[in-house]
Amino acid sequence: MIMDNLFHDMTAGVATGLITATLILIIKRYWSRVIVPWFQQDIRRTARLFEGKWNATEKFSDDKTTDVFSMELQCHGRQVTGEMVCISGPDKDRVYELTGLFQNLILTLSWIPKGDRAIETGTITVQLVDDARKLSGHGIFYSPKTDKLHTSVFIAARKA
Repeated sequence: MIMDNLFHDMTAGVATGLITATLILIIKRYWSRVIVPWFQQDIRRTARLFEGKWNATEKFSDDKTTDVFSMELQCHGRQVTGEMVCISGPDKDRVYELTGLFQNLILTLSWIPKGDRAIETGTITVQLVDDARKLSGHGIFYSPKTDKLHTSVFIAARKA
């Protein structure tokens, strides 16, 4: 009687272990063959929405001026790099290095003057809107002139 119960319990334990191991292997294969590629494809699809050339304007709150920029972005996974060149406004001809990340349709970029010893720096957070044709959001930047942080409104449209 005790041996029958012990044999029954051991058989049930081994069977449960084999079923669990089989399910884990099936889920692992499904995960690596279906879920991971789907996630990577989604990241690549979203990255293509941000990549490319953009025309941008930034209106600054401190002195009410507006800069117009030509901007180019490249994506490597969720990481974004690029360059922004001011084509008109107070910062005309200045070039800025861009680095950042995107999550879903939100892009956060940090910028710093390229090849310059200026201490001016800032960030821009934008949302991809209008069927991926525009970036709309706000910036915050440090101004050495006032020694303060200021805000800006940032809008960019994809170049045709």
